[in-house]
Amino acid sequence: MSNPKFIRTKNYDLFSFFHSNREVNKSHVNNLKESIQEHGLLQEIIVNENYQIVDGQNRFVALQELGLDIEAIVKPGTDEDSVITTNVVRKGWSLTDYIYHYASKGNTDYVRLVQLLEENDTRIGTNTLVEMYGKGAYKPTRMRNGEYKIDIEKGKRLTEIVVAIEPYVPMYGFTRRFILPLIQIVLNNDNFQLNRMIGSLQRYKVSVYPNTTDTRNGLVDTYNRRLTGKNRIS
Repeated sequence: MSNPKFIRTKNYDLFSFFHSNREVNKSHVNNLKESIQEHGLLQEIIVNENYQIVDGQNRFVALQELGLDIEAIVKPGTDEDSVITTNVVRKGWSLTDYIYHYASKGNTDYVRLVQLLEENDTRIGTNTLVEMYGKGAYKPTRMRNGEYKIDIEKGKRLTEIVVAIEPYVPMYGFTRRFILPLIQIVLNNDNFQLNRMIGSLQRYKVSVYPNTTDTRNGLVDTYNRRLTGKNRIS
């Protein structure tokens, strides 16, 4: 890899974004503009030899809107994969940043996940849906490394169960601290019956705790009331 060099220019058309760059954050751009006007540019933009922005897209937009010179370090050989590495070091990516990044690179599991999230018409949060639709045990490192695998059948089943139960758990039915212990129960008990769970929730009040284990134990106790033997869950 060649040694980096420094450039300063107002030729904004010289630069371009990688398709997998995060979307420009207008609020962040406005904050940067205020900082640049008061203190100057504190960190140069990083680009590759084709002037594709590896790090600093919000700074680029801020400078452009202010009509100021773009100050950039050219690092030949950097590519799209460097976008994640650089941004993780500077500022952690959100879950959706990773999802859209790998989807933009054509990873079919992430493409399907994007479609699923965009079509989601429930009040189930993104993080929770990602876990519900993940194949096997969900591990954040797999998501960050582009190794997430989607299980549509599993996710649909769990979503249907959550949506069916939500009316019987006011305020908490779509919250993560209720859904996670519920899906643990569903996945760990082949004899789980949705109608039984709904019937129990209609008759008995269940408490939702910050602690997943306590909520899970409460749901299990509610489900098992007046049940014996193999019909009980754990």
